[in-house]
Amino acid sequence: MSAKMITTTAVEKASASVINILAFGCIVWPFMNYLSVASCCVLFFLFQSLFFLRDDKRDIGMLIVGSRYERGYSRRQYLLYTCLYTFSVMTVFYPGIFALNMLMQIACIMMTGTTIHGYLAGEIKTVRSRGDYK
Repeated sequence: MSAKMITTTAVEKASASVINILAFGCIVWPFMNYLSVASCCVLFFLFQSLFFLRDDKRDIGMLIVGSRYERGYSRRQYLLYTCLYTFSVMTVFYPGIFALNMLMQIACIMMTGTTIHGYLAGEIKTVRSRGDYK
């Protein structure tokens, strides 16, 4: 990569997550009457885990937003990240907890440059090319 990479913003991180949630929602929506929150949690974890089988480890949201991981991370870190990310995303089923989660995520991004799940999984950070948005 010849372009200078910069850390993604909170809006870019949130956009990637919204895209992931919408993509997942399109898949499970027809079955929502039959799925519990726990089932959705397990399915979302498996859905996200599929992307870590790719060489570049980028999920749908990252591909669309144009972000990538700052560097390669261990399988343990990706597994922990996916578990924590799943837990974070599943708060959408509980509005009060979701709002608190979002406030905590924004604070963490401002302090560390990454999300809570990224920080706890070993400071996993996402970056994008400086030239992606002019």
